[in-house]
Amino acid sequence: MSTSKKDAEHQIQRVMVSEMVQDKVTGIQMQSDNKNVVVTYTVKNSIVVPFYAFTRMVSTKPDERKAEFSFI
Repeated sequence: MSTSKKDAEHQIQRVMVSEMVQDKVTGIQMQSDNKNVVVTYTVKNSIVVPFYAFTRMVSTKPDERKAEFSFI
């Protein structure tokens, strides 16, 4: 990852601890107006690197998300 000027001044180097990828689609629901669809899916962290041990921000459990799509 690139280092900003501010991080360089404080001798901070940011590193990637994992990569978030889509795991699976868990549901697709058409709304009553037949113009909107809500898709639920899970994402998980993959390619977890050794720096993962130094952070609490990354979970190894799948996380559920929602996306809404509209048809015109």
